[in-house]
Amino acid sequence: MSDSVLTGRPVHRHLIPHFDLKSKNPIAKMLMTHIEKHNFQRNPYLNKMRYAGGVVNLGYSQKILPARTNRLRIEREQTLRETMKALVYCANYKLNSESLFEIKMSVKSLAKQINQLHVSEPTKKYRHGRDNYNPVLNALKDLAAAGLVMLQQNYCVKLKRYQSMRIFITPELFSSLGVNKKTIKKLIHSQHKHDVKSGYDVNKENKAQHLRALVSASIQENDSHALKALKARIKNEFNLPGDIKDIKKKLASLIKNQKSDNAQTEAPQKPQLSAEQQFNRLVVNLNVPAFSIFEIEERVREQHPALDKGSPPYYEAMIKLVKDFHQ
Repeated sequence: MSDSVLTGRPVHRHLIPHFDLKSKNPIAKMLMTHIEKHNFQRNPYLNKMRYAGGVVNLGYSQKILPARTNRLRIEREQTLRETMKALVYCANYKLNSESLFEIKMSVKSLAKQINQLHVSEPTKKYRHGRDNYNPVLNALKDLAAAGLVMLQQNYCVKLKRYQSMRIFITPELFSSLGVNKKTIKKLIHSQHKHDVKSGYDVNKENKAQHLRALVSASIQENDSHALKALKARIKNEFNLPGDIKDIKKKLASLIKNQKSDNAQTEAPQKPQLSAEQQFNRLVVNLNVPAFSIFEIEERVREQHPALDKGSPPYYEAMIKLVKDFHQ
């Protein structure tokens, strides 16, 4: 009899993932409902990543995921579903926070929440046992390669080990679930008004997080360029109210139009050509031969003996003769 019959589970799987916590946050509650109904086999972001492969950018290192079949195994789909539930449950939805959409939890705690933390028996190498949560790590890497989350993990020279991994939800996760970003933005702003009435201070919270990161060397503080770009994008898309964003767009377009109008009005006028330059250009355009120019000069001397050679009236007379000669 096989091991799967004896244990009631596949041989390669230690625990069955499940997430049973219920959130009171309206944003997390709505997202968890969409995740429960979502068909991961038809997720365009995951299908594109599995078909073409992907790159997991960890901030200062990269991991390349090879191309795979688009068909997800049931175990992988279950792990993705429960992991995504835990992510939206633990995410930060505080407006004007420096860590908006960040998961304030370690990967080990995240795996424990979804029943994927397997502690092996003590061995000679691991005398206290070994914590294994590779299914959750693989699920996070798949989501990161698909662009649904961002992972950041730096190496600490002082501790000689990697610091705790930071996880951020990207706006693409909402669109992959069929949730409009305007709906999320509306819920975030309404929750912010309720928090302000309750006495929540955003600046105080940001300062406390910064001091906590300075005290503990295992917490990352320096952001990579990709993370800074993501924070700026989230701030632009979710922190600003819609009316202020429209006003900024109108102002930017007005400033751009005004600059273009000023550039047109203040454009330097082309300097007029001198009589000599006009004559030389006319000779080139009409392809006047040299012997004709000598004849024209003799005529000018005969008709206008008082004109000085090389003066503007002298060249004006020559221009007139050239035009009459080549008409």
